[in-house]
Amino acid sequence: VIASSESGPSKIGISRDPKKRLKQLQTGHSAPLQIFHVQEVPEQRTRLLERIIHKTLRHVCVSGEWFNLPVTDAIAEVTYAMMRYEDTPNLRDYV
Repeated sequence: VIASSESGPSKIGISRDPKKRLKQLQTGHSAPLQIFHVQEVPEQRTRLLERIIHKTLRHVCVSGEWFNLPVTDAIAEVTYAMMRYEDTPNLRDYV
């Protein structure tokens, strides 16, 4: 979860290197961005979990992976998705 302030908007996405991704995002963003949350996810599940989270939050989507959510709510969504779907054998049923 990346944002310029705790009030959002928040970016929820995946990256092998969050610090590098932050630098990439910063070049196109006028306010200083920071990483608020990093969650390790088994590699074979990352894309599907991201799609589930984005689908769940589409009603507050600002653009792409940016959501009109405070950081605490964005972190809660990521944490919930991890708990809810960590033992689900076929995530494809949810996207």
